[in-house]
Amino acid sequence: MDNDILFVQLFDIYKGLLTDYQRELFNMRYFLDLSFAEIAVETGASRQSAAGGIKKIKDKLLEYEKALKLKALYDDLEDFAERYLSPAGKQALKEILGR
Repeated sequence: MDNDILFVQLFDIYKGLLTDYQRELFNMRYFLDLSFAEIAVETGASRQSAAGGIKKIKDKLLEYEKALKLKALYDDLEDFAERYLSPAGKQALKEILGR
């Protein structure tokens, strides 16, 4: 489950770097909670192809984070806000970050 949360967070940050098809596959799996078999039916692909597609997307998201480190930056900023900012400052930072 924790890995699912990580991938949803990475998707939120890097979805603009994915193709429309990749975004649709990810959406079906993580937001619509479809099984690989159900995704296969929806896309006209095999179950194995659907599973492989999701794995490639997850690998891409990890690759983007390794190179760009945007999630790590957001996490560091949230840590900073929790430690040093007033409630109003925390809210302002959340609005700036869109979270």
